Amino acid sequence: MTDLENKIQKLAEKAYLIWKGEVRLTRDEWVEWPLTESEIQYLREKVDLDLTGYVRMVSVYDIIHVFNSHGDRYKEAARGQVHVIIDDFRLIPFILDKGEAIDFGTDKQGLNFVKYRADLQNKYFYVEIIRTGRKKLALKSMFKRK
Repeated sequence: MTDLENKIQKLAEKAYLIWKGEVRLTRDEWVEWPLTESEIQYLREKVDLDLTGYVRMVSVYDIIHVFNSHGDRYKEAARGQVHVIIDDFRLIPFILDKGEAIDFGTDKQGLNFVKYRADLQNKYFYVEIIRTGRKKLALKSMFKRK
């Protein structure tokens, strides 16, 4: 496991305990990493945005949101999806590196987003919002299907 994957895994473990009510969220924590030149070029071609100088980020709060939305085994099965587990989060760098940007648009709050898909044992979908003022790409959602 890379250092980045390890840091994201630790955030996911903490978020899971908070989501289950076993510990309290005292302050948000996050991991940031810069976009590579190839990612900047790829996104420029896919979504016509220059993201030079941007960083990606994943926070405990964002992961809790994913668990709330896609962490319940039974609700996800009813949707034809597979529930997200702690170990899925360490795949984020791989999904972003090897996946394909399949959608770009504006969400209900008016924020631009990019949606990725990577086919592994399951189909993983990762959605990040583009925070232009802060020059960040932040986790918005993550889910998976068989």
